[in-house]
Amino acid sequence: MAGAKRFLQPIRSILETSRSGILIVSTNGKITFMNESLEKHCGISFNALRGKPLSHLFPENSVDDLKEVTEGYTISKKFRMQMRHASGLQNNFVFVSRIIEQAKPEGFLLIIQASEKVRGKGLAKDQNSILRVMDRRTNEACLITDILTGEDHFMSNSIRQLTGWDKEDFLKGGFGFGLSLIHPDDVSQVMKIYETEVEKRNREPFLHDHLSWQVEFRYRRSDGRYVCLATETIVLDRNEQQHVRMIMTTFRPAEHLRASSNSIAGGLSEESIRLIDGKPYIDIGYLNRLRSQTLTLTPADRPEQPNLTNRELQILRLLADGFSTEKISEKLNISSHTVSTHRKQLLKKLDARNGAELVTKAQKLGILT
Repeated sequence: MAGAKRFLQPIRSILETSRSGILIVSTNGKITFMNESLEKHCGISFNALRGKPLSHLFPENSVDDLKEVTEGYTISKKFRMQMRHASGLQNNFVFVSRIIEQAKPEGFLLIIQASEKVRGKGLAKDQNSILRVMDRRTNEACLITDILTGEDHFMSNSIRQLTGWDKEDFLKGGFGFGLSLIHPDDVSQVMKIYETEVEKRNREPFLHDHLSWQVEFRYRRSDGRYVCLATETIVLDRNEQQHVRMIMTTFRPAEHLRASSNSIAGGLSEESIRLIDGKPYIDIGYLNRLRSQTLTLTPADRPEQPNLTNRELQILRLLADGFSTEKISEKLNISSHTVSTHRKQLLKKLDARNGAELVTKAQKLGILT
């Protein structure tokens, strides 16, 4: 269960405060984590369930069901499970994802959808011109999240084109669902940047709000494949204590992040878009710039490709497909040490700091095409 613990550590604070119910189950079917929202939802405490089999909460399901529904590392979007409540049994839709460590399953992440009666209505795009504009953009997706509750209030339709997931998956699954799709090797880096940037903005309110922060990582599509994405995030709103409450994140293919100087987040000032009484308001000049933007990006001239050996190319392509060092070692019948040595050479040749940046640069250079 060490892999599941490593998965949980950087995002524990997010999962604990998420309004969606979160459950983590070990590969032998024992319950190892449960957040407060799920405790309130079912009326059963985590202490009463810790270490117990999954059937104590879902009497009609076992860990074998979780293995079956996640075969091929694809999350089921419509997995109905009957959950035990203090008042009896109720049906819930559950997102189920495998927690992978060194290409081996180490547990399962379950995100229990809040019912429509419990969930808020979110932000209605039909009543807001800025959201209508964002919803029509095809080369990027926009997400608005309340980080204090873990609720996603808006996701544009284009997320399906980028990832294969529907916007409803994010609106019902919440912040925890989005985090569950980040490659296990990248989630720590993503959360470290997120926590640093939010803490900086909480420590010095409004001083940094006009600046976005950027992250690149591998993201699992609905078909199980990984794609490199880049995100840009800005602060939209604060609570009464001036803590960051609402953020807007723009998703793009990673190779597009630096290709455009007219990105949504990059062009924002602190007065461009604000939430007042739960409704987004936007500066008319910024809205006009959004509407006039073209939907295609002009790619930058590609620099000269580095000289890679055939073995390095093999390993690079496997890394891009989401394989771990150990899995590459098994596939190519070479030692893990040899794979690590080639990986270090690839990082050096492409001047990359980590695996996600390595794959992104390789895509920009046309090496993986």
